[in-house]
Amino acid sequence: MSDAAAIFSLPSTPLSQGATGAITPVLVCIYEIRNSQAKFGQIKNFASERLTAYMKLIFVRAEDDWRSFPMLMNEKVCVITGAASSHGIGRATAEMLAQNGARVAVLDVDSGLEDAAASLGEQFPAADCIALKCDITSRDECEEALAKVIAKFGRVDALIHSAGIMKPAKYDEITEREYGQIMSVNLAGTFNIVTPFAKVMADQRSGSIVNVASVAAQRGGGLFGGAHYAASKGGVLSMTRTLARELGALNVRVNAVCPSLIETNFVADAISPERLKELSTAIPLGRPGRPEEVAGACMFLASDLSSYMTGVTLDVNGGIHIH
Repeated sequence: MSDAAAIFSLPSTPLSQGATGAITPVLVCIYEIRNSQAKFGQIKNFASERLTAYMKLIFVRAEDDWRSFPMLMNEKVCVITGAASSHGIGRATAEMLAQNGARVAVLDVDSGLEDAAASLGEQFPAADCIALKCDITSRDECEEALAKVIAKFGRVDALIHSAGIMKPAKYDEITEREYGQIMSVNLAGTFNIVTPFAKVMADQRSGSIVNVASVAAQRGGGLFGGAHYAASKGGVLSMTRTLARELGALNVRVNAVCPSLIETNFVADAISPERLKELSTAIPLGRPGRPEEVAGACMFLASDLSSYMTGVTLDVNGGIHIH
């Protein structure tokens, strides 16, 4: 074997034996190159070929090792409300759950729902995604949505409720109609959608419900939400804790996530980039959050990783509210 061949021979150590087994041969190669009497001109082409082959070997073995691990939400039936918006918390959560093996149903009242389901189906065919138009202010529509989920999948393992509305306004600018609308969607709507799903989970003796509330419920108003919005989300937190107590004995967990300023389509439409930058200065992490960062918290609470957590409020706020 030539000096070059000896220096760049492929290692036989399997990747699964640990990082040291995979990395050591590369370190040896580097050391031997520096100390070898072989001239660089004689070995550079051979080195390139052998290192390329070695990197391919690493990736093939890594892929094989990865396939041996089950996905976090494998085969779990997950229902996500408020998933129509292309850059919102609901859509990001649906995508993350589908990517991690869940079978997915997306609910919304907006016209973009079918497009959202089509996009999810194209990206994640195994998710078997279905779209269900549902106005959560109607108890009947919530019951119908549940019936369709059961007819399709036979069960439901997680409900991630992120649908809601927000309207910035000072207390003396809030009309009776606006107050009623916020409460109808955010608070009564939460009760309407959670109740039928909770009943099915109770019968199954398993399930996880995740309600998306807001930092506004914790600190007395958000960065641009009004008193009616903060009150509605405060009610969601109280409802979450109460249901956690009532459903715990039936092995149904109920938790909440409280986001702060998140770069969703709604925020982009509501405030200018300059105002967004200004608001971000009050956040210790110095920036608004991303929908997928809230989605990660939702998936954690929906998954078995949080199997001993119920009645919890999980903050995803960049440090704007530390308590």
